[in-house]
Amino acid sequence: MSNDLYFYTNEHTLSVNTLNTGFCIRTMYDKVIKIHKGVDNNVSFTLKDESNRKVDVTNHTVVFNLINAKSKKTILQKSMTKVNALSGKVSLSILARELNSLSEDLYSYTVFLADSSNNTMPVYTDLAGYVEGTIQLETGYYPGHQPTQEVTNFTVRNSKNYSDNFKGNENHKHTIAIYSTNFTGTLQVQGNLDIIASTNDDDWFPIPLSGGTKTLSFSAESGVNPFVFTCSSPHIRVEYVATSGTVDKVLLRS
Repeated sequence: MSNDLYFYTNEHTLSVNTLNTGFCIRTMYDKVIKIHKGVDNNVSFTLKDESNRKVDVTNHTVVFNLINAKSKKTILQKSMTKVNALSGKVSLSILARELNSLSEDLYSYTVFLADSSNNTMPVYTDLAGYVEGTIQLETGYYPGHQPTQEVTNFTVRNSKNYSDNFKGNENHKHTIAIYSTNFTGTLQVQGNLDIIASTNDDDWFPIPLSGGTKTLSFSAESGVNPFVFTCSSPHIRVEYVATSGTVDKVLLRS
């Protein structure tokens, strides 16, 4: 049994009014650009003039703006890569991490040309004279970052303090932030592989953090200390032993 998969090049045409006539001489319909959260997105553009000729952008920077359609505030501004400057072909790369904070929605975009003296020229998304196009951000198709988890509750057993459990994320790099006040003692980030998190402390194991450290030592530490680790455990928690001071809060980002 075989299944066909299809790869589509995300290509679009933009218009530059090089004659400053204030109007364009042919009709071209704007097309919504679809991008996806959780992956890097590449979009190709060809710039053409009012006579449908390719525009030489050798001496210009082509700048892209992603805009909140409601507030009209710029979310992201990037210079495009020139693929073939003489033929007006440029490419836009929007990285997955640049979309982390955005929700599934319709956004606006604009493009302009800037020369070496920083003089700018508008670029039109269609030949009817609109400078603002539409981008549709879709989510749920690819894995993305999960919302930050926060724990402030700790349980004491056998002179050790255990945080509530965090939900792990398979094969993900995690960042954990330890918030403490005048804390002196030791701390471990621990994992458990059971389907339902075990209530037996012996079923939990220390997770090596960046540099391979399994047990962290603190001395009168106040503030925030971040650490990075990679783990596929479905359950994560913090265990600490305090000589003095407190661990006040733990944040986990996957």
